[in-house]
Amino acid sequence: MLQKWNFVVSVDGSDLKSEGYATTFDDDTTASGVSAKTPGIVGCSLPTGRVESTNDSGFPKMPWFTVVKVFYPKTGKFLYCPLIDEGPAWKAEAGTGKPGSAMIDLTPAAAKLLGMKDNDKVVIRIMKDQIWRKEQVIYFSELYQKIEE
Repeated sequence: MLQKWNFVVSVDGSDLKSEGYATTFDDDTTASGVSAKTPGIVGCSLPTGRVESTNDSGFPKMPWFTVVKVFYPKTGKFLYCPLIDEGPAWKAEAGTGKPGSAMIDLTPAAAKLLGMKDNDKVVIRIMKDQIWRKEQVIYFSELYQKIEE
């Protein structure tokens, strides 16, 4: 693993596993076409090597809507969310003051479900054999909104 990334990706069975910093994002436009600003949308962004600045992060070019399991040790909570965007890039400071320190970006709804208030360390497992469809992501968002009401 190159030194510029502050996380290490390892193979665990057929999945990829890594520990590193999580941040939140609410981009209106994402590479998958699902807006991270959609109320209740649970999704994430990873440095998957689709652009030059992330091509050696250790994550493969996985398909959009690949399922990522995110575990937050401070609350003991975990969730499954689909990959909906590319990032964060090497130059991103990600709120931690260190370039390349963000391993995964979470939508505000995902961070809320985990109980995260600030950028913090999480453990992720990329479920390589499971992929959601865009329609499922939107449907899950609608269910989440109803629960919140």
